[in-house]
Amino acid sequence: MAKKKNLLLNPQKMDQNMPDAKTQDLFNLTARFFEQKGNFSMMIDTNSKRLPTDWYQFIKESGLFATLLTPAGYGDADARWDQWRVTAASELLGFYGLYQYNYQVSVLGVVPIWISKNEKQKKELAQQLKEGHVYAFGMSERDHGADLYSNEANIKPTGDGKYVANGSKYYIGNSSRAPKISVFGRNADTDEFAMWVVDCRDRHVKYCGDIEVAGMFHGQLGHFEMIEYPLTADDILEMGDAAFAMGLSAVNVGKTQTSIKNVGMATHMLYEAVNHSHNRYLYGNRVTDMPHIRRALLEAWCRILMARLYAYRATDYFRVADKHTDRRYLCFNPIQKARTSAESERAVILMHNVMAAKAYETDTFAETAIRHIGNAVKLEGTAHINMGQAVKFMPNYFANHVDLPPVAAGNTYIKDDSSAILDQGFGKAREVRFADYRKAFEGCTLPNVQTFLRQAETLAQFDKNCPMSKEQTKNADFFLNIAEIFAAVVYGQLAFEKARLEGIEDNVIDQMFSYLVRDINFYALKQLNDYAGHFEPGQEDALRAIYDGPERRFCPGRGLAGRLCVRAGRRIQKRAGRGDRRVRLPYQILFPPGTPCIGRTLRCGGKWAGCGLVSPGAQWNRKNHRTCGDFFIGTKQREMPGRAPPTCRHRTYAFGNCPPATPYGMMTAKPYSEEGCGRMFEFPRATPAEMGVDPAAIQRFAERFEQMNGHAFMVLRHGHCIAEGAVKPYKLENPHPVFSVTKSFTGMAVGFALQEGLLALDEPVAEAFPELLPAAPCENMRKMQLRHLLTMTTGHASGDTATFDPSQNWLQNFMQSYITHPPGTVYTYNNGASNVLAALVQKRSGQKMAAYLKPRLLDPLGIDASDWMEMPGGITTGAYGLNLRAGHLARFGQFLLQKGNWQGTQLLDASWIEAATSRQVPSDYGATPAPQYEAGYGYQFWRCTDGASYRAAGLLGQNCTVLPRQDTVVVTLAGHCFDYLMPDMLFETLVPGLLPDALPPHAAAQQQLEARLAALAIPPLTANEPPPAGAQQFSGRHYRVTPSKIGITGFALTLGANGEDTFTLHSKGASGSAIIGKNGHWAESHSFMAHSRTYPSVPAFTPDVACTGGWQNGVYHMRMVSTHSVFLDDYEIHFGSGGALLKMRRTPRMGAETPQPGERDYTDYQFFGASLDT
Repeated sequence: MAKKKNLLLNPQKMDQNMPDAKTQDLFNLTARFFEQKGNFSMMIDTNSKRLPTDWYQFIKESGLFATLLTPAGYGDADARWDQWRVTAASELLGFYGLYQYNYQVSVLGVVPIWISKNEKQKKELAQQLKEGHVYAFGMSERDHGADLYSNEANIKPTGDGKYVANGSKYYIGNSSRAPKISVFGRNADTDEFAMWVVDCRDRHVKYCGDIEVAGMFHGQLGHFEMIEYPLTADDILEMGDAAFAMGLSAVNVGKTQTSIKNVGMATHMLYEAVNHSHNRYLYGNRVTDMPHIRRALLEAWCRILMARLYAYRATDYFRVADKHTDRRYLCFNPIQKARTSAESERAVILMHNVMAAKAYETDTFAETAIRHIGNAVKLEGTAHINMGQAVKFMPNYFANHVDLPPVAAGNTYIKDDSSAILDQGFGKAREVRFADYRKAFEGCTLPNVQTFLRQAETLAQFDKNCPMSKEQTKNADFFLNIAEIFAAVVYGQLAFEKARLEGIEDNVIDQMFSYLVRDINFYALKQLNDYAGHFEPGQEDALRAIYDGPERRFCPGRGLAGRLCVRAGRRIQKRAGRGDRRVRLPYQILFPPGTPCIGRTLRCGGKWAGCGLVSPGAQWNRKNHRTCGDFFIGTKQREMPGRAPPTCRHRTYAFGNCPPATPYGMMTAKPYSEEGCGRMFEFPRATPAEMGVDPAAIQRFAERFEQMNGHAFMVLRHGHCIAEGAVKPYKLENPHPVFSVTKSFTGMAVGFALQEGLLALDEPVAEAFPELLPAAPCENMRKMQLRHLLTMTTGHASGDTATFDPSQNWLQNFMQSYITHPPGTVYTYNNGASNVLAALVQKRSGQKMAAYLKPRLLDPLGIDASDWMEMPGGITTGAYGLNLRAGHLARFGQFLLQKGNWQGTQLLDASWIEAATSRQVPSDYGATPAPQYEAGYGYQFWRCTDGASYRAAGLLGQNCTVLPRQDTVVVTLAGHCFDYLMPDMLFETLVPGLLPDALPPHAAAQQQLEARLAALAIPPLTANEPPPAGAQQFSGRHYRVTPSKIGITGFALTLGANGEDTFTLHSKGASGSAIIGKNGHWAESHSFMAHSRTYPSVPAFTPDVACTGGWQNGVYHMRMVSTHSVFLDDYEIHFGSGGALLKMRRTPRMGAETPQPGERDYTDYQFFGASLDT
């Protein structure tokens, strides 16, 4: 076997160690997904706490979780529980950040079900994994953490094999998304342990809210409560000691994944640190020429490599486990969780010292690594727990050896491990036996390995001759240092075994063990210092004997350290940036030359010169080089005669004269203005009967609309306004977010550009932005045409391509994204496609799309679009971002109904209106039954099931529905989470009442309709009790809260002497006060709060609000409506001597996937405020 210098993960070469083609394809697909997503998109996920819906979609479409987490026999042919690839997937996902957390928690959640004998739950789990769901594991509790013995959640038998579950679980990942959760607790009657499954969609499961944890938004840590949850035998997984063993088994399998995730994260940062320091000059020299930098990078590399070797070798042992004869993994796994994780974190600290301030810049992966390397590990268990478990095995590790068969490398064979991994049994540490660890080192004469073995033997004598007393083993502070020394010995054994199996060079092994020797010395010396004078007889001398310096230290100027852990390539010429003097790279590289640029979109420094990822002959002018986002401005490369072209291409990004984006924030929005509305237009009025509409149908529609969180509507028939209404406190004249209705305006802009010869339907998109294409764009990108953008058939696998990105190069991200399917073959709703359409209109017309439409459409129709949002770079958003009045949207619908004619003038060719609103492609709404969204899609318009109607549709129930057969336009503005039900409601209630001929006048029916429309209202609160005694002491007092993702930082309630109370809210960068109406009345305030964003196209709070509220049972209740937005907030304020508790329920739910019927359509928040007025 050829000796290897390096064994770190390279996502571009995932096929190097893959055991089968399916695994190789799946891992390559996963790496490609993250490479295309890019670091800036990940950064936005983090900073905006945005749920990564594209990641969830990828899980579903790729079958990643279904393939890896389903044992053989329950899934597809390639599905098996192969612990080697379960571990490898965690490392790969960790390489790209905390997206691995969903996976790790899912592992924890599914293991108890697979262990159980409950076939019904197993089959349902297999199907849900196939559908792309994630899973959750309910073990920890708020008051007891992960203390299994103190769990209070319980099930109580009710007879006939039935139970009810009660209790809550805290810090539960995936809990807001998982369809089911495996829950650990007790039997309330017998006090024995129990494990069961709850369905999160059941009304007896209350989701209490998200838990704000820095960087862990991916997994949606949450808190849920079971309230008299009904269980049957089909929901019970296990009882008694077997349930306890089941919980421990899940921990053994799942929580080891945190450590290998850290290895992946540290590996990514290592590549970036080497690249950054190698391409940086200080005092006339490369930074990597500095001895302390070389030493730090060498140590980081060795520690990461050793951590990886140990983790995979521990996995090898796990795969061959036998509950009767071989349970060594019970020792190896806790050490993996504790030490492997800590070593990766230690390496990140070393690299942070190398990168210094650069590592704080948000366009680097290092910034992610240094913030989050320790998150999941500390959430999943502390060092004293894992080390306390490991040290129990020390006596049998050093003595009482048995002969056990050799363990093969886990990537050399294919096997379903469910029989070993998922059937661990139950036993005690003293029953576990080990083979003699010294056999692994037979024949090895490396100096530092020999020193390590002497230290290990001395520790064995310590444990034999002067073991820790019972009191010392109960003192975690005492045994932690001893446990760390023991863990280092085990760590060395497994890492050495893996290094030999993989053929790692001897000098690398020796260097790794030099650090292990130093670690053992450190903990021995620390124990001597910490407990001087408090040892049992013989212990102090034994610890002193353990201390032994490494046999060899590499000189910084030569040897392995002198090569900075970089090795073996060909020479590369680069321009050093000082005149024309050329220098040759002095290092040989870890990876073969010409390797593709890992993570090019991940902003890893572009050319990765320090890691051997630069092609021969690439020349670089440092004067012109500067980074901007994840692409490069001004970089020039050219081929040298007789040399291959560069591996990476760097282009200058330019887009007309677009202004720069704001430093932070996804979009920019102007405050609403009455100016620029164009000439006013009013529809003539008529009664429904006069226009052939049954007033009762209008009333049925209005009542259902009110129940569905409707805000405002308008109905036009034969060009007349026959009904309109606003649900108080909303008003018809209020501008309202219309979300994706904006796409239909974008479709009209494209029509005008086609009419003027600026665009063509069949023109290739790639030719419109050639300067933004990658070096070798995929064939499907070259095939993409303008019509594919219009019909959402770009070929992308998911729909979040390059949508929200403040880096000012979202367009480049789209142009460089991977196109999975041939364009025109697969419909995928894609905001990025609509935004690219807007960019095309801007590029060809020389105007922003809003300005382009103003004289052609907006001004003639009298539509105010002055607050149309803009993407970074000053490009009008094409997918969302308009705020319109109901009447303005109705004019747009009438313009469509009249085939582009407005007041006798043909503004837009009728053929384009016909084409845009016709069925161009089939559409798909996913798993949710939504017939009106599956009737086909045109050019940015949805078709309806009647075969003739169509609509412009937006999130939460924004619709402009055109019914040509009935000569009718219906506009709805709403805040309904189940927006896909709104079109069905329209066709069920209103459309049957649209009759061909006028109806006889019916005064009573008309009066009843008018009275009902005038009474439309959101129910106000009727809390009107007098203030409780002592309430005045809280009046006007300001309370500070921890900033939340909706921006709230503080609040106050001022009780007015005349009964007029005022609520004050402080948010990030803004604050405001609102008057509270009493006795069921709404009070309006017009300067409440500046915009504070939680969602890309809707403000969290608007300047215009209406409030109602009062006292009830000593608690202040208040309802607030943002009348220019979609939010209704219900507040409760509980005052106490130690502060005040503010509870908030926000409707509708935002920032997550569309909820299913029966699911909650709101989000609960809770803020404890400490008084600032003392």
